[in-house]
Amino acid sequence: MFGNLADWQTYTAARGDRAPTQSPAADQAAALQRGDDYIRIHYVAHFAAGVEPSDAGVAAALAEATYVAASLELATPGLFSATFTPADQKALVEVGDLKWELVQGNEALSAAALAQPRSTTIDALLSPYLASRARGPGALIT
Repeated sequence: MFGNLADWQTYTAARGDRAPTQSPAADQAAALQRGDDYIRIHYVAHFAAGVEPSDAGVAAALAEATYVAASLELATPGLFSATFTPADQKALVEVGDLKWELVQGNEALSAAALAQPRSTTIDALLSPYLASRARGPGALIT
């Protein structure tokens, strides 16, 4: 795991977020695990060659990204594991007389990557370590 409960609580408290310390221990642990899973699957798996999660700077960024993801997961359990149907993905392309089009992926991004919620904070923390093809659009959240 890229972080721990005590450090997550300290991280959030320093930012005025007391939710992790005011939630039941089981909810805290589950949110931290889901946040860690999200970071591992959607970021670490796409690190550029030579980037080692155990390097001090990378490890610190991973822990902070995990705490951000865990806070989002605590507030909205399952946020990063939403189920979707690729054929149902649409984008609003006109406002007057509303017009929608199906979302089309590109070679570098799968339909799942296009539908995955993304945090601008997590992206900023981990983008220096990603292979360039792993970067791309998603439903950005803060």
